[in-house]
Amino acid sequence: LVPVTEANYEYAFEVGNELRKKGIPVITEFPAKSLSSTMEKASKKGPKFAIIIGDKEASTKTVTIKDMRSGVQEVCTIDVAVRKICG
Repeated sequence: LVPVTEANYEYAFEVGNELRKKGIPVITEFPAKSLSSTMEKASKKGPKFAIIIGDKEASTKTVTIKDMRSGVQEVCTIDVAVRKICG
């Protein structure tokens, strides 16, 4: 789980709680100097997916899910993200 800025923490925690309720383990990677450096740090932990939370996602109650293997990412609801993660 990657909140882009501190302003996104509250929604990121909501998303994290929803994912945990569905049995999905969550690691939150707080912003470093840039989003790319935060994503690089997260990638080293070996997740299959990253959930990115920015201002747009917080305001629309969506998430951006990124497949860490293919690099493909899309904006979707939390429920759709859960289905993608659980495969």
